Amino acid sequence: MSHAPARRPSAVSALPATPAGRVRDTLAAAEEAFAPNTKRAIRADTDDFIRWCIAAKRVSLPASPETVIAYLDDLAARTSPRTGQRIAASTLARRLSSLSWLHRAHDHPDPTKTAPVQMKMKALSRRKGTRQSQALGIGRAQLDLILVAIGDAPGLLEDLRDAALLAVAYDALLRRGELVTLRTEDIKIDADGTGLLYLARSKTDQEGQGTYGWLAPDTVRRVSAWLDARADALQAERKSVRDALRTLSAAMREGRVLNGARRRSALERTLARLDAATDALWLQVGTKGNVLGPLAVRGPDPGRRISEIFKRRAEAAGLDPALVSGHSLRVGAAQDLTAAGFGLPASQQAGRWKSPTMPARYAEKIVPKQGAMAQLAGKQGRG
Repeated sequence: MSHAPARRPSAVSALPATPAGRVRDTLAAAEEAFAPNTKRAIRADTDDFIRWCIAAKRVSLPASPETVIAYLDDLAARTSPRTGQRIAASTLARRLSSLSWLHRAHDHPDPTKTAPVQMKMKALSRRKGTRQSQALGIGRAQLDLILVAIGDAPGLLEDLRDAALLAVAYDALLRRGELVTLRTEDIKIDADGTGLLYLARSKTDQEGQGTYGWLAPDTVRRVSAWLDARADALQAERKSVRDALRTLSAAMREGRVLNGARRRSALERTLARLDAATDALWLQVGTKGNVLGPLAVRGPDPGRRISEIFKRRAEAAGLDPALVSGHSLRVGAAQDLTAAGFGLPASQQAGRWKSPTMPARYAEKIVPKQGAMAQLAGKQGRG
């Protein structure tokens, strides 16, 4: 690029202004070009590479093929702090993709496309294998167990939210980032008791053309119960905070309160969070059943709390929370589609996948049970 936009201050890194600052500036200028998760991955990957180059006294931008190969060797020997396992080949491939973007974005030759780097990557992939770990699929049978654990007629605000949240995630095969950004106006209930869910933007629809998903009548009933309780709870919480502000202001005028300005500022921030939750479909609920604000988290990973909810609810139903992720219901719904006899095109359309690769992988343990040898065994009476 001919010039970089004005620097934005960053408190998350002590990297020198060049080249790490240029990477952040380029990402900031490309605000609409990437999904938040993609930007977060690129930033983390390029930061790690630049830090490694500083420690190894190597040039990071532009990097030579030899530098990239040395970096890949270092990465391949590392272990994940989360799992304790060696870094997977898929992670190496993602790092390489980020380094490719880093060089192309700054008009440098791409060292990742050179023959030595490509040969190194193939060698590491053969050594490590390319299979990625897969989240536990929460299909309809597991989801029903979770809903039973919550209760058929949940009384707590958090129970109403989670029952509706789980049901919507399954019916619409939603990614956690898609689920957490839904608004109340995105749910339309039809006369026959079914519902339409409007998804304004998704991982495969960064241009925001929008798409629709279908909600079953039992899901619509759970969503309706949540919407009613949500509106009442949000209104009550707003009234409580406004009343507290009026009481505090009166006490401050009469000189009957210490640290009044700080307490008023805290209440005003609380009211601002509640106002921000006006259109959000899902709300964060406190331990006392009070509304705290939108469920979405600020920053590059707004759906972080979705995974926490899924894990907690799965554990309460007797499932292993360590295997559950924010995509578990999406995986489970795709597997249920395959088990019910729907082909890959139907699953691909339902889950808004651009290619059949992921739904095929989710279904790989189900398809053999429907294959020729399984049918032959049935015909041979080998039950």
